[in-house]
This record gives sequence, structure tokens and C-alpha cells, in this order.
Amino acid sequence: VLSLTIGDGSWKDRINDVDHIFPRARLNKKSLREAGVSPEDAADWVDWKNCLANLQLLTQQENLQKSKAEFEEWMKSRDASFVKTHAIPEDPSLWRLDRFWDFTEAREELLVQRLVGLFGTEG
Repeated sequence: VLSLTIGDGSWKDRINDVDHIFPRARLNKKSLREAGVSPEDAADWVDWKNCLANLQLLTQQENLQKSKAEFEEWMKSRDASFVKTHAIPEDPSLWRLDRFWDFTEAREELLVQRLVGLFGTEG
């Protein structure tokens, strides 16, 4: 499924790493609480760190460069084509750790749109 989320089809011509958009190292209760997330939400978000909307395919080099970087900071080194190709919500406010839930909801919608575009819909 992840390979289908790459909008430009380049996934088939390269070796890919599965990357957590918001790093696993930051999606823990302590880091989330430090970011101002409520204890209840933090517990839920920890469980969602491996959801499809938080995963993307990157080249090995891109993934090493990103490593455990804050997603919001790392995105400053990406251009508009990356955002479109990887179905990343365009609103930069969603790239902050305290907006993880909103980001995943927005990205899920983009991924659904991309898959519907590929496969169509039932009647």
C-alpha cells in the first residue's frame, strides 16, 4: 500500500525505507506531554505511531538524513513536489508534534483520494 502512496511512481525504481513521518522516538508519552498534549491524547497517539498515515517511503539516504529530526524542521528542506508526491498535508501547522492527530486525519484523506484516483470507486 505504501508504494501506491508515492504519487510519481518512483518507488519501483529505487530501494525504499519505511519511515515514520513523526519519529517513533518522539511519539512517547513523555515527549508528547512536553509538547503540551493531554495525558489521554498522548496515550492514544502512542498507539497510533505505526498507522499508515504516519508512514512514508523514503530512499535510504533521505531516511538517514531525516533520522530522528523533528518533522516540522525536516520539512523545511523539502519542496512542494515532495509534499505532493508523498501526500503530505500542505498546512505547515500540521507538521508540529502537538498536531499529530490532525496530521494523520488530513493525510488519511489525501491517501484515500490518491487510492480512489488509482482504483476508482464502486458505483
